[in-house]
Amino acid sequence: ITNAGKLYAAGYNTSGCIGNGTDFTATGSSGAYLTQSSGVLDAILMGDDSQTTGLCLFTDNTVKTVGYGLYGQRGDGTTTTNSYTWVSPVYTGGTTALSNIVEIQSNGFDNATTCYALDGAGKLWGWGWNAYGQLGTNNTTNQTKAVEIGFRSGFIITDFWACGGYLANSLFVKYDDDKIFSCGANASYQIGHT
Repeated sequence: ITNAGKLYAAGYNTSGCIGNGTDFTATGSSGAYLTQSSGVLDAILMGDDSQTTGLCLFTDNTVKTVGYGLYGQRGDGTTTTNSYTWVSPVYTGGTTALSNIVEIQSNGFDNATTCYALDGAGKLWGWGWNAYGQLGTNNTTNQTKAVEIGFRSGFIITDFWACGGYLANSLFVKYDDDKIFSCGANASYQIGHT
């Protein structure tokens, strides 16, 4: 990402994760500018091998995804394996794109990846793979659209950390009273629950 907010990418483009409209196309060492409607604040590439997904936060506080999405990682309501163009994650129950997003993160490895986006009102949204409950939905159902993550009503989320890989995804959420809650994989007690 340049100071002017332009996103460049180069290298292996499996699943279309670079988002230039093609698959398995190396763009060369000089990289390729990715067309976008707004400047880029942050970009994440997650997964591995042939299951890689791109997640991008723009200066207009919108989010887009590209690439692998079998478990809903793109957040647009679909589960197609590959997507070669950027799409907008939408809220559960509708087709409205996420907005007012101030931070993005992800966790996981290979096809087992999960995406998160925090908005300016302190609401945390998540979508994708959920086999260990890392979306905080009180179940292990994968989500193809963004669901609100909230462990406590009446409190605002001020920070969050998406951790783990190799099928050990977990999530930590900090509220405005400085208390931290966690969910997800806990095989080695990494979320502090006995």
